[in-house]
Amino acid sequence: MSQARRILEEYGYKPKKSRGQSFLCQESYLKRIAGLARIGPFEIVLEIGPGPGNLTRRLLEKAGRVVAIEVDPELCAVLRNEIQDERFTLIEADAVKYDLRSIAPPEEKIKVVANIPYNLTTPILFKLLDDRRLFSALFLLMQKEVAEKICAPCGKKPYGILSAQAQMFADCSLALEVPARAFRPRPKVDSTLVRLKILDKPRAELVDEKVYKRVVRAAFAKRRKTIRNSLSSSGFDIKPEWVGPALKKAGVSPQRRAETVSVEEFAAIANAAAEMEAADA
Repeated sequence: MSQARRILEEYGYKPKKSRGQSFLCQESYLKRIAGLARIGPFEIVLEIGPGPGNLTRRLLEKAGRVVAIEVDPELCAVLRNEIQDERFTLIEADAVKYDLRSIAPPEEKIKVVANIPYNLTTPILFKLLDDRRLFSALFLLMQKEVAEKICAPCGKKPYGILSAQAQMFADCSLALEVPARAFRPRPKVDSTLVRLKILDKPRAELVDEKVYKRVVRAAFAKRRKTIRNSLSSSGFDIKPEWVGPALKKAGVSPQRRAETVSVEEFAAIANAAAEMEAADA
């Protein structure tokens, strides 16, 4: 029996479906993930959703300090008993709401390595991207389908909101496939480790990041429609009268569909919309 499974049984802990909990227990994959993250001996590593500490122990073998954020009080009690290392800091909180800026001084870049809860994949990803200036890289284990969406190139079917949001701020790649059998309880789908190397600046110049996010969400809200129709009927605070001029200024045909629009083109559309919004203010 692995140490990970022993802990779950010894404490009688039953993973909660409501929290999307499925813990990676196979040691070979835990070690591979820690190795792929290329953690230096003085680095600070943030782990979101450490569960019973399976991955945490592997991270502590390499990092200078590991900070884990766990919302489940039962698991926090397990971690306090099982991991007694002065280099380990446990924060009992909701990671989506927690102020991550308090983890380390601004001049220290943090590396995120985590098996994130399935039901919080998108909000956690967006939270980390919003706070991206804190991080050097993100290594996130998630559902394979979601991972493929994040890394999908423009023009491919999986390309969508996650792709355009993540690829604007990071180089994204699929690093490791992890089969469902490696988890307890066993999920219905396989998982994939995604590597997001944070860019020093966005891939394209943005006048207003919030407008960029609104444009992307609106464009994919009705992805079967043309981009002009999607943006015009979105309800994402994009005035219909802006759409035509914004597309023209960006050099994007109004008859195209969102999955054919690159992040650079989305940036151009958003910048034009942001300028019109500022003029109306």
